[in-house]
Amino acid sequence: MKISIRKRPIILISLILIPMLLMISSFNLNAQAGPDIPEPDPENGWHWDVDVGTEIYFEGEFILTNSSTGEVYSMWRDIWIYNITSIENVTIDWLGMHEFSQVNATQCYYNVTEGELEPYNDGYSSELALFGYDTIDSTYRIRAGQNGMPFLLPINGSSGIDVDFLDDVINETFYSPMGNVVFNAFDNYTNNGLNRIYFSNSTDGFFSDGYYYDNGTMAYGEAYLAAYMEDDPIYINATMKQVTNYDITDEITWGVSPGQDIYYDWYEGSDPVGEAYDVKVHVTSISPVLLNKTRNSFSGEDDDPVFMVYESVFGDIYTWNGIDYELEEVDIPIGIANNFYPQYFDEDGPNLFNFLYPNNFVLEDFEFMWNNDTLRIWNAPFDEIYYSENGIFESLVVNSTGTDVVKSEVDKSTGIVQSYLMTQGSYTMFYEIKAQTLVDWSVNPDDILYYKNNEEEFREVKATILGTMSYYANLSAILTPIGLPIPSGQPELQFYSVVYAEIEEWDPVTETWVFEDTTALAVSNIYWPISPLQFDFGPPILMPENTASSDLSDLFDIYGSIYDEITYTTGHVLLRNNTLDRELNFYFDEASGRVTMMYGWIKQPFGMSEWSYISIYPKFYQALPPGLNLVAMNTDLDIGMTISLNINVAVGGPGAEFIYNFLPFNPTNVTLPVGTELAFFDQLFVNYGLITGNITMTITLPLSIDLSVIAVHFFAFNMSGTETWDEAPPDFYSTIIYNYETNSFTLETPAWGPLGVISAMSYEYVDTPGHFTLTSTADDPDDDGDFDLTWTASSGALTYTIYQYDSYITEINGSLTLIAAGVTDLTNSLSSYTNGTYYFIVVANNSYGETLSNCIQIVVEIPPSEAGEPEIPGYNIFFLSMMILIVSGLVIRKVRKK
Repeated sequence: MKISIRKRPIILISLILIPMLLMISSFNLNAQAGPDIPEPDPENGWHWDVDVGTEIYFEGEFILTNSSTGEVYSMWRDIWIYNITSIENVTIDWLGMHEFSQVNATQCYYNVTEGELEPYNDGYSSELALFGYDTIDSTYRIRAGQNGMPFLLPINGSSGIDVDFLDDVINETFYSPMGNVVFNAFDNYTNNGLNRIYFSNSTDGFFSDGYYYDNGTMAYGEAYLAAYMEDDPIYINATMKQVTNYDITDEITWGVSPGQDIYYDWYEGSDPVGEAYDVKVHVTSISPVLLNKTRNSFSGEDDDPVFMVYESVFGDIYTWNGIDYELEEVDIPIGIANNFYPQYFDEDGPNLFNFLYPNNFVLEDFEFMWNNDTLRIWNAPFDEIYYSENGIFESLVVNSTGTDVVKSEVDKSTGIVQSYLMTQGSYTMFYEIKAQTLVDWSVNPDDILYYKNNEEEFREVKATILGTMSYYANLSAILTPIGLPIPSGQPELQFYSVVYAEIEEWDPVTETWVFEDTTALAVSNIYWPISPLQFDFGPPILMPENTASSDLSDLFDIYGSIYDEITYTTGHVLLRNNTLDRELNFYFDEASGRVTMMYGWIKQPFGMSEWSYISIYPKFYQALPPGLNLVAMNTDLDIGMTISLNINVAVGGPGAEFIYNFLPFNPTNVTLPVGTELAFFDQLFVNYGLITGNITMTITLPLSIDLSVIAVHFFAFNMSGTETWDEAPPDFYSTIIYNYETNSFTLETPAWGPLGVISAMSYEYVDTPGHFTLTSTADDPDDDGDFDLTWTASSGALTYTIYQYDSYITEINGSLTLIAAGVTDLTNSLSSYTNGTYYFIVVANNSYGETLSNCIQIVVEIPPSEAGEPEIPGYNIFFLSMMILIVSGLVIRKVRKK
């Protein structure tokens, strides 16, 4: 598999400017070579303070605009490298026939491959600067070669650059003559006496502003000029800055290092849902490269290339094949930039795999490279561009009259592209840092899952895990047709991790597994443990590890129009349609993500689907090698019972296989005809003919079911072909051996095969409830009249009845006070009892009779303060009153005696 990027040529509006060299050359007549220079002119101290072999480097920025329409023709940044090749005396016709000192130079580029400067134009050397003095008219003349501003000025003796003198000379002998044919004229010029000369046009705002080093080379220049071409003038905005070397990658820093891996999910195509790629980018090296930068000059012709040095990060590209990353591309550029451009773009479009930007790029660099003008210049199908920065640098390019979009997000700290989206018409290319598909599965390639799918028919399924792949979906395309919004906090475009498996079905006729299909067994991402895409492939049997029931709310909210009540508990989701009294139960193991059982009534919330009954559950695998096999049956949904099997397999054969589950829930839509459901079994024996004799099965019941008081019933489903439960024949029960001490029984059964058989076990009580004990939480005596009655469970009891009496209870009769009837709990709260003695008893009931608990006595003695009698703290009120009367009587007697 190869990842391809569709190349879309972008046609540049033709801009052919006549090179300034040709304009200036039209004035050069009768050029004659003179003696070598420099030598001070005998009339003055003027000379060039540069030598042959001097290299001068300028970083430049240029914007060319149509003077009539205001449209930008072109804009670029580049480095101009001048190598001075000769300094000579020439006699030419410039403002008359005169003798000049001329500095010639070749314009070069750095060939990073060869490690040296190479000239453009086959090494053609042209005029860089021209200066002369006419002794007849005592006039100095100067010219700036083919450039719009002087790059090199002569030195006047030991005084250096004489800007007071040169500003007038430059204007009168260079700008004024050129203003008639090539450039605009200037009507004002000044200098600051410190190596700066400024020219301006007060009417049109044109200017040329130059700062110079002491050797006469321009340090920094800025100009706004009008260049008169064939048609309308072209406005040129230019800045030039001399630099000390020609390395235009020295400012670039990358946030990655060789050996680092970056992972992406990738999709390209025209479908809203489709297969995606899982891509690993392995950084291999970082080195400079030489690339063509079309139209990075005044010429827009493709046969006049400009070469630029970039720094490129190279990487190997791998794609996931389901079980491992497979090498696709070796040492290809995955990020290209220099000091001028944070990415590489040319006639053929951007870099093929543009995963990286320098981590020190600035917004201004992007705004210069990509803006509304450059979009038009490159004939891009977009006309608006927006930027934002907040840790993540985001660029958005749109077509205001259409749907075409390019959106990119870059981590500012690392320069790694986090996501990239391009849509043109129905075509979409979208890749992003691998995040949505970072889910953990509890299965590995070559793992085998067995499960039963009971929908329209009963299907024994064997799924061999092939690996994981990625899937892409535009979520709007899935949810909008059924009138649902995208869940809050989720992106519209999503990637999913898909577990692929080879599906085989058991054929009972040939007694073999038959290949059916290769399909997605599970579709999930960090938002959806079960993706809405899942149901295009079938019901789910697997979710990512550590899935909680609450994580499924987005999925089951989709079914809100079908089920009016949805309840989430640990490892279980219950969906109910209360109007139709229909339920769908979804059980799963939260640690492994395995669906342990899904059963009940289901209806899809879209389309014309009808209600249907479904049950799906995994099955366990047990190899049965030759000899005696002791098998303890596993179950996902513990019901408090254990089952063990003794299975003999013929020696010398290949062995047999046991594929099974036992469940607490009915996997069919038919209720058992007798008794209370206890367990359901689904068993398939492969190579069952190798099993010798009957299978011995020992079943241990939970202690809550007293084996001594129940009758057990066994059934098999659809054995008669009528989709009903058929009970085992009477002679089957004669083989059962009961062990009441261990609450277990043993039976013998033949090996089921070649059909996968669903069987069931129920029970019903055949005796009165078992003995049990009544206690209470009351104190002895109880001081508040509030207490609870509690009792142990009575085996076989269906309900309990509570009675009260004023003496010991030995039988149930009409004299007793009924406290509560039909109680199914093992406790009952009583309150507000006053002082006295009370007796209580509880009766356990079932269809065979009743069993009485022990009778308990509770004495209630509430202290007087709690009985509501007024009291002075520390004294009995009656005693105190009598004392007061006695004392009062004695006092009265004494008074009378006196």
